[in-house]
Amino acid sequence: MRLARRRCPGLEVREFRPEDYSDRFEQVWSSVAGFTPMVQTTDLHKGYLDITKDYKRFGNADSMVRSLNEELTKTTGLNIKWGGGADKWMAWLARGHNQFITPAMESLVLSKLSIEAMALPERVTDRLHHFDIHSVAQVMELPSRFLESHLGFDRNFVLKCLTRHKEPVRPNFPPRKIEACVDITESDEQAYQRAITEVANDIAVQLMKSNMQTSCLRIIYKTKLLKHEVDHKLSQGVFTEGRLTKILIDLLPDEMQHSLKSIGVEARGLLPRQVTQDLLWEKSLTNNAAEQLERAQNKLRSRYGSELLVSGSTAYARQQPRFAQLVYQSRGLTLP
Repeated sequence: MRLARRRCPGLEVREFRPEDYSDRFEQVWSSVAGFTPMVQTTDLHKGYLDITKDYKRFGNADSMVRSLNEELTKTTGLNIKWGGGADKWMAWLARGHNQFITPAMESLVLSKLSIEAMALPERVTDRLHHFDIHSVAQVMELPSRFLESHLGFDRNFVLKCLTRHKEPVRPNFPPRKIEACVDITESDEQAYQRAITEVANDIAVQLMKSNMQTSCLRIIYKTKLLKHEVDHKLSQGVFTEGRLTKILIDLLPDEMQHSLKSIGVEARGLLPRQVTQDLLWEKSLTNNAAEQLERAQNKLRSRYGSELLVSGSTAYARQQPRFAQLVYQSRGLTLP
């Protein structure tokens, strides 16, 4: 988005409406699921396929993807860009290259693949180029301490995401139906509020576990004689149990409060929760400058008897590596 605004300052950004894409999402990924049930969607138009058990029916991975592309072109008019590998990490790096990277090819491919393929934040990419690091293979060889002190990455993130990981594909499509219903058997005045809280918690937990988001809720209130059904479109924002509880209370008709016998909620227009790779990287950067500064000052006080911080360039010029490292950590991503 920043790049788009830079190139076109007059760009107008409109609000994203996921309900406009739910039918298209289901159409496309249903076609994909017809080739292999092991489908894990990560965005409206991105996902992982585990083809271990299915590609032999087509001869090889390339033939399977060609067949899939032909099917999607015929049914939806779309073409796919893909990349494959021995695990999710390699497949993600190879995305868009339309090629399956075998284990024998990995070292050569990683040495030629630029760090831009990792979709790191722009400031991190610039600092890597500053250190003459230009390929993915060079990043993979960096020690974790360098990534922490000079690039600001959290240690747990380095161990989990900047090393080869073999986490499996977890099928999440077709999305299972997300709904909840609670019958009210008690007759006290707070019974309907407890039922609403229970339903809201159930829906929120199901959405979180399936890593899905919803754009519309169908809410059904029932008494012995009446049934009130309403479709509620959700505005942008974080979906929480508290937010859903407030919606259910606000939409409940006053005349049904004390005679309510059941309440049901169905989540419609299900889509994968959208978390872009850029956001994932940014969330893993340590940005709390105040805490970093306090820690650095404590170290300086205990080791050098002073709290004064000089610039990274000055510390580097003094040829004091330990002191320079403290300065870098205290200033976040400051480099000489």
